[in-house]
Amino acid sequence: MEFIFFGLLMWGVIIGAIIWWIHHDYKLKNTIHLDHRGYERDGYGTLIHRRVAWKYLYSYPKYPQRFGSYDVHHIDRNKRNNSPDNLQILTRAEHRAEHRAEHRL
Repeated sequence: MEFIFFGLLMWGVIIGAIIWWIHHDYKLKNTIHLDHRGYERDGYGTLIHRRVAWKYLYSYPKYPQRFGSYDVHHIDRNKRNNSPDNLQILTRAEHRAEHRAEHRL
């Protein structure tokens, strides 16, 4: 009798933990906050503009290197405008040159 009760109790704990994790995971994924540099991040700490660029702009023939070796540039310089039309994938050297030219003006 105690064994059955303990088994049901354990199943209740396991199911409760699964429900909590699904809810917690949903909240993390759908929570956006600004980091110390002004970029939007989700609850996992992923930069939103990089996720958007990965999903809508990155493709193999055009960008032969892995995605992590590229920078994602905001064309209008607004860090919170993460529209695919406002993002540009650049090499690190191109991105540095873009901002260096901006500072010379």
